[in-house]
This record gives sequence, C-alpha cells and structure tokens, in this order.
Amino acid sequence: GYSLGKDKLGVLAGGSLIPQENLSFKSIVWRFLQNYYTMPISNLSKDKMNTYCDNLVHKKIKFIRGYPSSIYVLAKHVLDNNKKVSLRGVFTTAEMLHNHYREVITKAFNCDVFDTYGCGEGMGSAMECEMHNGLHISFETGFFEIRIQ
Repeated sequence: GYSLGKDKLGVLAGGSLIPQENLSFKSIVWRFLQNYYTMPISNLSKDKMNTYCDNLVHKKIKFIRGYPSSIYVLAKHVLDNNKKVSLRGVFTTAEMLHNHYREVITKAFNCDVFDTYGCGEGMGSAMECEMHNGLHISFETGFFEIRIQ
C-alpha cells in the first residue's frame, strides 16, 4: 500500500541509509521527492524516542523503514510507555529480522512487517510480500548467484 513520494516514510537508521553530512544537491532533492522523515539512531534516548513517536502521529507517517534492531527498540518504547502509534507497514533492511523483533514491532505498531534484503549501492535486492513466506528476488536490479556446496 506504500506509494513512493505520496506517502511519508519514516526512516529509522543511520550510516548509509540516512547520511547526515555532505549531502549533494541531488541527494537533497531525492529525499524531498521520496517524502522522507529521517530518525537518526545515533542517540535513541527516551526523549528522542518520545519525539519520534509524537512526530510519527502528528506528521501522519504510516510507514517506517530501517534497521530491525532500531525499530525493535522504538517498538519496545511504544509498548512500555503505552504510546499509540499505528502504522500501515514496516520495512526492515540491513540486518537479520529475528522472529521476536517481528512480534514486538507488529504488536507495537499494529501492522505487518516486511523484511527486505538489499545492497546500498542499488544492486541485488529481494523483499517479502504479504504472504511472509520467503523473499522475492528483484531480477531487474542485478544478478544473483547462488552457490550450492
């Protein structure tokens, strides 16, 4: 249900997913067009997480993308502090999505969690659909090589 550019996307991550320094003009325009709300993870204090939760609600953000461990920490904060943050979907990337992460995130945000695998340079990627039964390889973005030993 996510529509690129139409729906505001909360990005809870750091490093290459949301670099903060030396953004090129092209990167600034791309972020604007993608309608991102960035939530850096460098300091996930209680105050910072309260601000993120408030902004998710007030800015009517319905989707989050980011590292499973960071989204899990925010989800635990939501549950532990009885916050009301409803989303339409969560997209995880860059780390293993553990089952207990998925359960907590689903409960906290009352939505499905979709795992993805990708390369920050834009090559190979794969993503989960609503069936949650493995990943679909995106052949349009690169070549995948699977070795069976």
